[in-house]
Amino acid sequence: MGVHKFDEKMDITYYEHYKASSAKVVSLIRKLEATLGKGKAHEIISEWAEKNVVDDLKRVMEEEKKAIESFEDVKVLLRRWVADLDKNMESVSITEETSNKSLCIVKECIHAKIFNDLGAPDLGYLLYCKHDFPATPVIHPKMRLRRNKTVMEGHECCNFEYYWEE
Repeated sequence: MGVHKFDEKMDITYYEHYKASSAKVVSLIRKLEATLGKGKAHEIISEWAEKNVVDDLKRVMEEEKKAIESFEDVKVLLRRWVADLDKNMESVSITEETSNKSLCIVKECIHAKIFNDLGAPDLGYLLYCKHDFPATPVIHPKMRLRRNKTVMEGHECCNFEYYWEE
């Protein structure tokens, strides 16, 4: 028998797909802002996004074949993630590695492009950027993140400095 209609491939770009879904999310959040007030709506969205990202990362880490025991293990994991993300979602590279630090620079991010194009970088930050800090220790309790720039906020890059805290 043939492929079920739900399993057929679409002729659409990653950008078009994510922009269509993101536009609906932006519309919903703007309605929540109007109803609840911007502060309360953003608080709810931020808490929801953080919980989802942390829970998703916990599942990803549980599926890893090798447990993270050292920063060397982290660097191997980051290299693999960077290679995967760089395909269609981000332009990212690891620009510096030391025994306890890895600097990842994101020059392009599909989410930043979409949310900026939709005039909603504030919402993109809440949904995709803010939670990076609380998610980092899920990789390992000694993992930390420093970042003071994001493409979402209009900077030329995101500067993810992951480090191992003894």
